[in-house]
Amino acid sequence: MTVMVPLVVLLDVGNTLFDNDGFAADLSTHLDREFGSAARDRYSALYAQRRESLG
Repeated sequence: MTVMVPLVVLLDVGNTLFDNDGFAADLSTHLDREFGSAARDRYSALYAQRRESLG
């Protein structure tokens, strides 16, 4: 018996499907509210470092 599995493919090109800036702002607000500004800043620094190293 063949089972049909739904497939969804999202392709994001230049903020056309996903508002990256809006997401980053929402995430920053959430991290600040839930964990405090020190944790938010640490996340931001680690993210920037990782993005720099991976491209």
